[in-house]
Amino acid sequence: GSIVRVAIPSKSIRRISADARKSLKIAWSEHSAPCFHQPCWEKIVAAATKRGQKAEKESILSAGDKKLVLDVEETAEITESLSSMKEKAKEIAALMKASAHTVVFTGAGISASAGIPTYRGREGIDVVEKLGGLIPDAPAPPIE
Repeated sequence: GSIVRVAIPSKSIRRISADARKSLKIAWSEHSAPCFHQPCWEKIVAAATKRGQKAEKESILSAGDKKLVLDVEETAEITESLSSMKEKAKEIAALMKASAHTVVFTGAGISASAGIPTYRGREGIDVVEKLGGLIPDAPAPPIE
């Protein structure tokens, strides 16, 4: 499966009172980036964005968790397993072989490997300015 890694919400964590920190369901840290399996992250984001009394009563997250999830949601980076990437590469190769003409549009992040700074990545300008920290270069958990 895929792994989702998000920025460290350092500034936001510091704003949460000591009592409110005790009610957090996610082990947030000012020093390490949280990692989630993609299906879990999707459930967490869904829980953080639900509104209404019933949603509040049945939520798997505390109010503090919801705020932190919403703060870091746009920084989420998905790392797919090698087998998943190989399968997708085969599909793309087959489409390209069958096509008379191929045009490729790349999104943000393709330039990061070329050394061009990102905005929402681990060392992104937005992450540093908004959240007050970087995602450390800790190795991602194995996903095979």
